[in-house]
Amino acid sequence: MRPPPSAPITGTSTAAARAGFDPSPARLVVPTARCSSRFDALGADGKLGFALGALRGKPELIVFSDDCDPSIGASHWDLYPLF
Repeated sequence: MRPPPSAPITGTSTAAARAGFDPSPARLVVPTARCSSRFDALGADGKLGFALGALRGKPELIVFSDDCDPSIGASHWDLYPLF
């Protein structure tokens, strides 16, 4: 049985270690509430468009549309570093 997506996957793998993966899980923080709603709730409802990428060379969460803020996607994106 696989853990739910929000749970860190633990354990060590020789192949993962050889590939350069850290055997310890890293904690990621979901951005703060937007428009008085939890970030993950907005994403689930389709009111927020986001993706994972590396626009600045490091992994980041990219918010490219937001029903609460029409300037996101029109004039800028919000970027949240993951590490």
